[in-house]
Amino acid sequence: MSKEMQKVILYLDPIEVIVEKGETVEELLENAKKATKEQLKEKFPRFQYSLVELNALSMEKVKPGMVVEVDGEVGIITVLNRKNIKVIISGNRVINGAPEAFKLSNKSYKEAMVPRRVMENMEEYYEGDCGYILHQGEEVPVVNGKKVGNKYRLWSLKDLGYYFDFTKEQLIKRFRDIN
Repeated sequence: MSKEMQKVILYLDPIEVIVEKGETVEELLENAKKATKEQLKEKFPRFQYSLVELNALSMEKVKPGMVVEVDGEVGIITVLNRKNIKVIISGNRVINGAPEAFKLSNKSYKEAMVPRRVMENMEEYYEGDCGYILHQGEEVPVVNGKKVGNKYRLWSLKDLGYYFDFTKEQLIKRFRDIN
């Protein structure tokens, strides 16, 4: 019988130790490590903690265009900031949060794509709009990410981390809606 596992992140208060200087900085740090291990055996410092899903994401793992899940909802990452990611889910809803709040989805990008809100003759494009562009004779699925200046950054849903920058005029000509 296997036991269910949980990932716990501990944020320890600073630990102070007094050690012999040593000949080099490396020797000083080695002495500090040994003293810290001994101190932890006797008295554990105060801490804060986070409980995280075992297969939760981290900033090192996430890329725009990645299909993720949160609370049973499937979405696509559109923007990475220093500490948070932005995910578009069905109904053109946006969820912002730390990557640890999300997990990698088994669903395909086709199941997660959010159609553009299209009205007759509408030529507006918003963050999270999904569709296709023709690139080198191939139809590439994309999600509209954060607008950079006057360019729209379209992230590939097939080749994660790869993007295309288009002006609005280029988008009008080359963007194909999914429905």
